[in-house]
Amino acid sequence: MAGGTIGTGWYDLIQDLTALFNDDQKRARFAVVFKKKHGKNGNGSDDGSAKPYKFGQFADQFGDDPQDRPLFRGDNSRGQFLLDSGTRHWDSSVELLELAIKQSLTRVKSDGTDWPKRIKFVSAADPNATKARAEIKVSTTAASGATSDQPLVTAEAINSAVASDDLVTITIVCPPANLRPRP
Repeated sequence: MAGGTIGTGWYDLIQDLTALFNDDQKRARFAVVFKKKHGKNGNGSDDGSAKPYKFGQFADQFGDDPQDRPLFRGDNSRGQFLLDSGTRHWDSSVELLELAIKQSLTRVKSDGTDWPKRIKFVSAADPNATKARAEIKVSTTAASGATSDQPLVTAEAINSAVASDDLVTITIVCPPANLRPRP
């Protein structure tokens, strides 16, 4: 599953995340379920009933609503995702990926109503990579109408971009697939 090419588990998951984060109603439901499982800020709850968010510990659980198709097509792909989404298989950018998703799903308007941020997910492959990485950017439009992409490499930059109306894109760059024998 670690590879990012068409027909692999990561490619399929990235397509599903893009569809989820681009649909206002699905994103809103996703945010509600996310907050129930990870607390209103995604950092868990004081009483311990909600665990802090980690990338691999939520995507595998979404899809309980009959309106939503599960993000994984079976126990094998879910199990492989949990293995591949761990820090052993990612560079340090997984922390920024988690922050961008968490900030998106916990964003609220000034009146306190939920307002989860739309995020575009893109799949890319790097034949020389040994670990997956996330490249996060924001697309801004100047007064002249010209657009530019700015990489988001700090927590502060991500927080600012998520609070804005500008498009945030997360490119998940995967190493070559680690072909494992099927059980």
